[in-house]
Amino acid sequence: GDILLMTFIRPESGIHGQTLFTPGYKMKSGSAVSMQIGNKEFSLFSKDKWAWAKTEKDDSAILKSMASGSEATITVTGDASSIDTFSLNGFTQSLSVARELCNVQ
Repeated sequence: GDILLMTFIRPESGIHGQTLFTPGYKMKSGSAVSMQIGNKEFSLFSKDKWAWAKTEKDDSAILKSMASGSEATITVTGDASSIDTFSLNGFTQSLSVARELCNVQ
């Protein structure tokens, strides 16, 4: 499957920026997923093919780091392990446009 890192906004659900990751395969229950952006590391919750921040506070911290960082590296450790790196060039502008279009600050 596709390896994806995305942030989405769903104002009708009260979501103003949630980041999701999929390594392109179903992760074994209990797989550890971590995201490294600069000198910040975040532990993500994983279920099936998806991983995301454990709390809204973590989501906010991830978004701030993504806006100021140059790349995000996500490591999955479990039955199947992987390391994926994503460029964050243009992230801040894209998030700003998405928030504007969704009338979210």
